[in-house]
Amino acid sequence: MNPSQITKKSLVKWGGESVYVLAEQLVRRGAVLKADMKDDWISGVIARESASEIYTKLRVLDPDRIESRCPCFTNQHSGQVCPHVVALGIALMLRHADPLREQKYQEEQRRARRLEQLDESAYLQRGPRGTPARLGLTLAPTWIDDFWKGRLALRLLVLTDNDTLTPEGVPRGARFTLSPEDDNLLTVLEDICEGPPSGRFDVSPADFLNILDVACHTRLAVAGKGEIVVEKIPMQTSLRIELDHDTGELIIFPATELPFLRPGEIPAYLAHNRHGRVFANSHIWPMKNVLPVPYHAIYQTEEIVPRSRVINFLLRDLPSLKALTPVEMELTPDLFVSLPGSPVFHLEIQGSKASLRATLKAAYGSHFFCAGSPDTQAEFALPDPDDILKYHTRNIPAETAAVELLRSYGFAEDRLATSADTSYTLVGTRETLNFLGSGYPALGRSGWKIAFAGRLAALVDDLPVITPVVQIAEKSAGWFDVGFTFDLPPTSSAPSTAATPSSNATARPCSSTAKPWSLCARSSTTARAARAAPPATF
Repeated sequence: MNPSQITKKSLVKWGGESVYVLAEQLVRRGAVLKADMKDDWISGVIARESASEIYTKLRVLDPDRIESRCPCFTNQHSGQVCPHVVALGIALMLRHADPLREQKYQEEQRRARRLEQLDESAYLQRGPRGTPARLGLTLAPTWIDDFWKGRLALRLLVLTDNDTLTPEGVPRGARFTLSPEDDNLLTVLEDICEGPPSGRFDVSPADFLNILDVACHTRLAVAGKGEIVVEKIPMQTSLRIELDHDTGELIIFPATELPFLRPGEIPAYLAHNRHGRVFANSHIWPMKNVLPVPYHAIYQTEEIVPRSRVINFLLRDLPSLKALTPVEMELTPDLFVSLPGSPVFHLEIQGSKASLRATLKAAYGSHFFCAGSPDTQAEFALPDPDDILKYHTRNIPAETAAVELLRSYGFAEDRLATSADTSYTLVGTRETLNFLGSGYPALGRSGWKIAFAGRLAALVDDLPVITPVVQIAEKSAGWFDVGFTFDLPPTSSAPSTAATPSSNATARPCSSTAKPWSLCARSSTTARAARAAPPATF
């Protein structure tokens, strides 16, 4: 039997629903002082309302049945399962489900065993007829940095009217009268140190914050730097977000309105789990609101959001921060402008004469995306080089149009391809050659960057190419001829015929295999008027 087999369903079967409810109340009150399991036996200690304790145990026969050995009246005289044994089962179940709870329990048990072994005379004795005294605590000059490193050094002094003593220097048998606040503080220190505190001891950040909670009646000394006033009133802390007008980056830092803050002073923040303090001008206040642990780095140093992530931060991270703490912004999010960018399409093709496989990427600067597919990692935004508030996002309509243009040449999307690496195939020798002869050049003229991989690159290099050549010849009296011919591959024997002038302003075919055409000016008057008009675009 192990704690993982103990469930709420089985605990209810031990004594019934009503007994489970009473046992749960004991656990919530913290009445279960100890609960351990060894083999099939569970034993523990339950605190009673009468300030006494009951030592109880039970034997687990199977997850749904137990044999109670509790000495209480309910079990001994009525033979019924009592809330005490069920409370032990609930405590074990909760600790098994929460490793932190189990760790805390084991630490408390080790501390209790250590305290039992200590001699009572080792503690600082106090009583109403002792010497009046008060406690003094001193921090190291680097206490703030030490806090974030995980350990702080403290010095404890016992201050009387005539002496300043360390705990080790207190005469044996001496007794002191402390104020209720100092007596409570000393009790906390003894609990933290798991025994009598020495003149110098180290504490964790969590223990230091607990010490501050019970030290509001006194002042903490900082070696060589004066004293710190421990305040009681919690202060509201918010996040401030400002824009760096030179780089366009966002600067995020905590901000707190403090009554004693000096002009230009930046407060120091101490946070651990859900507790925190803010320190400025020799005063330290409790924080009313503390961010969750994943955000604690912002209390150590300001966070910088690079410009490439600003839009992503505004859309995704900012709403989460606003749900956790008040946020103040120098510029509201609506002042940041996002416009669709102008992508450059990169088409990579591989295959043979029988089939082609292509991948289409949309490039925005140095960022590449599979054309038409969603970006699941983050909201992409390319900073505008001339305006720190302007960003260029992906142009999904342009990417979709590019995909449709590729489909118009016969390419079909691969069914097995993922959205992050979509590919398209074209099957058939005739379809492949048609694309290489007409589709590929047309896409290149549209600005696409096309690359052929593998043996397909050699195949494309060997394809014959016919290049049209436009010819414009100016004649006398304002006449000019416009015509074009074709440059044929070197292997072709077709003659090349130049454009022939014409005087009747008509276009007629020339006697050439390449079929060049000659176009004459409409008339001398029209040609002269054409010279005065803006140049045409061919």
